[in-house]
Amino acid sequence: GNGRKKFKINLLPEFMFTEKTEPILKKIQDVHIEIDNLRNEIKSSTKESPQDKYTQAIQRLYEEGLSAEGIKQLFEKGNIGHKITRNRFVAQPMEGNCADKGGSVSQLTINKYKNLAEGNWGIIIVEALSVTPTSLARKNALVLNEKNLDGFKKLVNEIKLINPEALILFQITHSGSISNPNFSEQVAISPLSEGRLLSTDEIEKIKEGFVKCARLAEEAGADGIDYKSCHGYLGAEILRPMNIRNDKWGGSWENRTRFLREGIEEISANRKRNDFLIGCRISMYEGMRGCEGTSAPEELIEDLSEQIALLQLLNKLKMDYVNISAGIPA
Repeated sequence: GNGRKKFKINLLPEFMFTEKTEPILKKIQDVHIEIDNLRNEIKSSTKESPQDKYTQAIQRLYEEGLSAEGIKQLFEKGNIGHKITRNRFVAQPMEGNCADKGGSVSQLTINKYKNLAEGNWGIIIVEALSVTPTSLARKNALVLNEKNLDGFKKLVNEIKLINPEALILFQITHSGSISNPNFSEQVAISPLSEGRLLSTDEIEKIKEGFVKCARLAEEAGADGIDYKSCHGYLGAEILRPMNIRNDKWGGSWENRTRFLREGIEEISANRKRNDFLIGCRISMYEGMRGCEGTSAPEELIEDLSEQIALLQLLNKLKMDYVNISAGIPA
């Protein structure tokens, strides 16, 4: 507002296509150091309007990110795990709320992804596929199970017929506390979140659901999965500092990362193809108290210490990619 321009700092394409997360970590640290320096410079400046100087500084970062070399890389082939992408453009998972009864693939769903395929994207991530039909953020959300498997096979085939070089990733998820209570059960990881508090055993079964859905994704012909851990969904909720559970799923960092750690290890051990991609989308900062990117249950100020530790953990788990995001649904 107030006539101010907004600029986006371009940190891609390395985030999505590196085989190791160390370069990602370095970029995140460098950018935050530079922004902090700029803020300090603005605070001490008396010659120019702080807002004008800050805007100019961010504009410089923006222009550097859109250098000719950076743009050229977007159209080059990229490596992700043991696979090669035709280019570095990624169609991110966006929920269409257009499934048929029971979360099955509808013709509208197929048409949506056929349109994406025609755009020659290097990677197409199929939106938030729920591991359960009972807790959903969207009334017509897609659900990945044996009953709906044939529809997902058809979806993959339709995409590949148009864009055979595209890599197709299935994003698997559970809506957790952002499940809509008007048409599904709202459940929670943390006693500080809205919804019925899940038991220790229930969380174990949800983790097993993630592992099972990864197997179904491979059976459907997908090139890999995204273990959704962002935007306030259950995979993100369990990582948050506000997850103060007193069982094996909460409290300590070791416990809060158990769901991700054990799930990924089991998926990796059970995949039939070594080139089946395993990755994760995370929120670096969700912008709410006690959420990802903060340091304590009641803290709001950005602190990326745990998120940097999370990137290091993903590297240790030998993830094929990391997809960096931020925020939560409005």
